Amino acid sequence: MPICVERIAADIAAIARCTPAAGAGSDRPTFSPAWRQARDHCIAEAERAGCHWRIDAAGNVHIRPTAVEWSRRAWLSGSHIDSVPLGGDFDGVVGVVAALEVLRAAHEDGRSDLPFEAIVFAEEEGTTFGLGMLGSRGWAGTLDAAALGGLRNRDGLTWWQAGADYGADPGRLASERLVAADYAGFVEVHIEQGPAMWKHDRRVALVTAIVDGKIMPSGVAVVISVAARLARSPAAASCRAETSASETTVVSRSVPPVVGPVRLL
Repeated sequence: MPICVERIAADIAAIARCTPAAGAGSDRPTFSPAWRQARDHCIAEAERAGCHWRIDAAGNVHIRPTAVEWSRRAWLSGSHIDSVPLGGDFDGVVGVVAALEVLRAAHEDGRSDLPFEAIVFAEEEGTTFGLGMLGSRGWAGTLDAAALGGLRNRDGLTWWQAGADYGADPGRLASERLVAADYAGFVEVHIEQGPAMWKHDRRVALVTAIVDGKIMPSGVAVVISVAARLARSPAAASCRAETSASETTVVSRSVPPVVGPVRLL
């Protein structure tokens, strides 16, 4: 399953243009026209790769190879495409397009039965409704329909009012709740948001704990140094702008730049 780096870069660039003022930082509040444009790009790429997709009651987009039924156990991978005001090009987006590329590579390799699901979570950042990870919390059941209905965006619309045209539906939320046994695991690829890996020339690491020292729950966060890979490209300047001014303390385990094949099921 060969991975096409140029295709991933093209996805990142395309989603970066999904903002009211391209070139001035990303501004993609969840359930906004710019967010829909980015979401539609992901769906179109999935369809070209022979995938089917659905939107759950919380507004998250799920994508699988057409031959893989929704009832089949699979690996889950993805992230988000919403942004903070004037956000960077890579935050969240890298995790989404990396999962898409796995599906495209599988399609080109004739692996129509790959037990793999990409997901685009709705509202990760928390700047639109004042609370983060709403799509994932709604799907996982840690926020119910009433709690989501109590949150409003800057236009005064509740989660359900704003999301009605995007597939969000309070009436289906309880019945479509995540069943953990349906998934073999979850992997999220994410850009490092500090300069530690850049300074030490580390291209990829596995997160074992978050900043306050808490152990990661089941699932894996793969942190990549996009800057290290693109240091000689025009994208490097944008990547550097997305790192913080001070070194972030993250407990991680470094792994080689090239990771061997992983058995999916």
